[in-house]
Amino acid sequence: MVKLKTHSVRAGIRIEQTSIKGDFEGVVKPIEEGYLSLIPNFSWTNKISKTTTAILSYNLALQRPFITTLNPFINKIDSFNISYGNPGVGPQKFIGYPYKPGTIAARYSAQHI
Repeated sequence: MVKLKTHSVRAGIRIEQTSIKGDFEGVVKPIEEGYLSLIPNFSWTNKISKTTTAILSYNLALQRPFITTLNPFINKIDSFNISYGNPGVGPQKFIGYPYKPGTIAARYSAQHI
């Protein structure tokens, strides 16, 4: 973290490794997927006054696939909603840019979202 008079900046990165293995009956080749993800984050804080602070940040989140998403068989249980999975699906990435202005009054804190 780097602090100046009224500003502070924080940056970081984490590494996540995911390994997926699945062996479905009737499928010759088992599913084996693996991926390595670098996940950055960043936060900037500005103290506007004694009672007001603004925070701007950047976040990256991963949503890994569920086993039903990976299942290669056709699901015909509901004839109106036939589905099948894709064993090669990787993670979904969600990027957030939240901005949080906040006010502190006496002992209480309120964030305006």
